[in-house]
Amino acid sequence: MWLVPSREGTRVAVMAAKPQGTKAERPPLTRERVARAALGLIDRDGLEALTMRGLGRQLGVEAMSLYVYVSKKDDILDDVLDLLFRELDLPEDEGHNWEDTARALFSRLRRHLLAHPNTISLFATRVAHSAEALAPIEMSLRTLRKAGFDPWGAIDGHRILMSFTLGYAIFEVSARTSPTSHPEDWGIATYALRELPAEKLPHLSELASIALAGHANEQFDLCLTCILAGLTDRLNGRIPVPPPPRAQILARR
Repeated sequence: MWLVPSREGTRVAVMAAKPQGTKAERPPLTRERVARAALGLIDRDGLEALTMRGLGRQLGVEAMSLYVYVSKKDDILDDVLDLLFRELDLPEDEGHNWEDTARALFSRLRRHLLAHPNTISLFATRVAHSAEALAPIEMSLRTLRKAGFDPWGAIDGHRILMSFTLGYAIFEVSARTSPTSHPEDWGIATYALRELPAEKLPHLSELASIALAGHANEQFDLCLTCILAGLTDRLNGRIPVPPPPRAQILARR
């Protein structure tokens, strides 16, 4: 605002007009936007790089502004995990047999984990909370129950499939980021880069160089096929499974 002379010789106040198109308005801060910014920061710089101050800088606000939406950094990490689960592209399950649905679900989960390697420890150490984020787990359990598994069979099947997929992806990520491992290492390929005593370790010496070729995708598919075949055998009664102790059943009600 400044004063300019009028025709009558007096001075009047004139407001300066805001320049048009010089700077885009910043979108309002929300908990969802905070989580997405945190995920972007983790994807780019790693989990250790996430700080309230650094996240505030990325969002263009003071760190204290974030505490309107979260009470601590752990809340942000929970929201990031929630976001990752919500963004998992679930397969269609109508009209498909249970093995195909389970294969598609856990194959997509592995690809999703590998797309965000810096967040993989969140999947192993935290739990999702929102109903939308829990949809993949719900789909897994629904698929197994519709296939005919009893409640404990569905629980066991889900745990087997989830722990295999998560463990496989963790192994992949660690092998690709470790300076001492071969990118396709499964406890074998890395040893091809070292001199081994063939007389003491003849099979490892022979197979390590072959493992260098790597076939992570094919191996995951093969392992998943074997797991599904085992679950099918359990479903059809070909694998005897003792009932859980009654004390365990009561403890879970």
